[in-house]
Amino acid sequence: MPISLNLGLTHAPLYVGLLMGLVILLAVIVSLMRMVKRIYLGDGGDKQMQKAIRRHMNSLEHATVFCVLLVVFELAGGPKGAIDWIGGAAVVLRVLHAVGFGRWRRLTMPTMVVAYSLEAFLCGWVLLLGWQHLHG
Repeated sequence: MPISLNLGLTHAPLYVGLLMGLVILLAVIVSLMRMVKRIYLGDGGDKQMQKAIRRHMNSLEHATVFCVLLVVFELAGGPKGAIDWIGGAAVVLRVLHAVGFGRWRRLTMPTMVVAYSLEAFLCGWVLLLGWQHLHG
């Protein structure tokens, strides 16, 4: 039996869960690396640790933006198909960026450009919906 949030959120929670799951997975990787390398504060000057920390923080920064925008978009009446398309793309982009981060610049740079573009596009759409609700 589906859980009813009584907010009209039917699609965004899936993508919020997937994106935050990725962030949690990357946090666990950093924690495990800290234990193995015995680096309990900062990065200890270790390049591998620096990349893992940066990978986690980068995902946290961008996943949070996507999650907030997706929820607001759905609450504002954004089309469910668009939520699925944008949410799915956000998840794929974040995974590809995390995998390529610090390894394959050819993968990291394009995913970064597409992610920024998708964030800006969704932000613009949210602004448009907000404007329409105020002046419609």
